[in-house]
Amino acid sequence: MPLKRMPTRPHDVAEIKSGATKDIDSANAILQSIYGADARLDYLDGRDGFSMDLLSTAFGEVRLTRVTISNWSMTRATGEFAHITLPLEGVLHYESAGRRVRAEAARNASVGRPFETVNLKVAKGKGLALYVPIDGLIERAERLTGESYNHSLIGQMTDLVDLSSPVSEALARTMKSAMLDTTNLDSIGIGGVAFSGYEELLLNMATVAIFPCVAADYGHAPPDCDSAVIRRARDHIEAHASEVIELSKLAQNLGVSMRAMQLGFQRYFGYSPRDFIIECRLERAHQNLLSGGQSNSVTKIALACGFSDLSHFSAKYRDKYGVPPSETLRAAKGQDRAN
Repeated sequence: MPLKRMPTRPHDVAEIKSGATKDIDSANAILQSIYGADARLDYLDGRDGFSMDLLSTAFGEVRLTRVTISNWSMTRATGEFAHITLPLEGVLHYESAGRRVRAEAARNASVGRPFETVNLKVAKGKGLALYVPIDGLIERAERLTGESYNHSLIGQMTDLVDLSSPVSEALARTMKSAMLDTTNLDSIGIGGVAFSGYEELLLNMATVAIFPCVAADYGHAPPDCDSAVIRRARDHIEAHASEVIELSKLAQNLGVSMRAMQLGFQRYFGYSPRDFIIECRLERAHQNLLSGGQSNSVTKIALACGFSDLSHFSAKYRDKYGVPPSETLRAAKGQDRAN
């Protein structure tokens, strides 16, 4: 059965794909359309009994996949993505870089590290797989703890998450709810209600579940920041929002920890420092778009205001102002011509 792309509406931020087949070539085509050309399926035990039924959806940078499989062995390069595979039925055998893990339904989930080639084997089962870019996890770890991390954090990933722990059980429950709500709400045209909320929740839960050091650091609350310090941080961000702002360095210059600064922002202003950076950049971009100018373009304005990812800028702009940035600029240029 060929791959089906489910229809999405402009307000949705998820891409949903599905496919069901008993032919391994068709199954490979489905997987490669989602995970890239290096994803490869093989029979686990002879040619008989192979099947795959897959549904995959993206919440921004996070991808969640539900699959029912039989006689299944997959090899793929993980690239920049970490992944958590949660068996719902059956047993998953996972192997990568000399590590071998056995994940069993209702007991645990396997954790795959980025920049490796992995092999997953399932005789018969069902499962959910969550794929998250490592840079997103590192950024989230910094936001949660106020500590500065880098790619060395990868070495501190756990290989298995124990579903008897409250954090891991909550992650598993969130993965199940996200998939169920996505399919149910998308079928009646309001999938965007679920998409926007689950990206944040899945990122938070995955970060704490697979990095024990982050969970430990998060448990230590920093002292409160003085309101004057937080106002100075806000003023600096507002003045330099179009530039690259290293929040950890800003906190250091102000003599506080990054997490203390984050908590201070939430306490006094109701938003995080990163959210404030985005808001400042969006406001500047909005004013530049409104000013028109025949030589202006959305790309030029987005870059000038500090956005390096045009699709991310467009999505955030639409969320805030209700229209794509191109529409604001087109209207402003039309007004210029009329005058």
